[in-house]
Amino acid sequence: MKTVAAIDHELRRSHVQISYTRHKVESASLQLEQKALRILLLRRRRRKLGNILAYVEKLQGLADLERTVDDKLAQGDLSGATADAVRAVRLVRREPFVSLKCTTGLRERLAQVLPAVHGEVDDALYMMCKEGFDDGVYSSVLRSYLVLDLETRFAAERFAEGFSAAVALPRHGVGHFAATIERFFLTLVGESAKEAFGRHCDRDRADTANLMLEQLVEAVQPQVLRLVLFDCAAAFCELMHTHYSITQWHRDAFSPRNAESDYLHRCAINEGDKHKRLELFDDDDELSDELSEDELSEDELSEDE
Repeated sequence: MKTVAAIDHELRRSHVQISYTRHKVESASLQLEQKALRILLLRRRRRKLGNILAYVEKLQGLADLERTVDDKLAQGDLSGATADAVRAVRLVRREPFVSLKCTTGLRERLAQVLPAVHGEVDDALYMMCKEGFDDGVYSSVLRSYLVLDLETRFAAERFAEGFSAAVALPRHGVGHFAATIERFFLTLVGESAKEAFGRHCDRDRADTANLMLEQLVEAVQPQVLRLVLFDCAAAFCELMHTHYSITQWHRDAFSPRNAESDYLHRCAINEGDKHKRLELFDDDDELSDELSEDELSEDELSEDE
């Protein structure tokens, strides 16, 4: 039989082993908790880093879109630049760009991008009225006005309060497009007359640029007045032809054939059926009868064939 001392020694040794084991278990548990917390921390950091990368990609896309607007304006793609500018303005009004402090400068720049694009569109329209009608330029200008008009209505409906202070939009769109064209033509009439008189007056070219039309008229000699009137008439005819081309373009808007000069200069009598064409000559019975006979003869020939 074991003595009391041996039993006490075994109990002490067992107590030491249990204490050591408990310490090892607590240490392992602490290490597991630390690793688990580290994993959670790494996951949280990874999630935050993913959000930051997503924000950076969105910022990069917005900055690229801003550069694209400038590039398309430089290339003359007015409608494409307007569409991209509208996209950029809509993006910058959303999260996370609204709450990010680093986007303050970008938001301030994009707040003026639509007025800047609208100014470029107006300049292109003015130069077209001055230099002559161009189907590509006019189609792009009109599409740009349509996009700007839709964006103005969209902004008025969804951002009725506080939006006008954040992003400045042109207050006139397609509804004032015709008035804008007429204003440009009236301005060009005055400029054409001023250039014609300034070309034949006795003063230097540098001086004539600062003179009013009335002063230029007084500076012209009577013997060259005929030349001045001829130049004015030629300039006015060019402006009238451009205005006529614009009117003809709207008879078949956005048609690919509007790039053809013959199609733009077609007459109303060349379109529609014979009954509509005969209505143009209701006041002239003789001409109406001749046209009717021509139409009937054409029908008879087609039937014979």
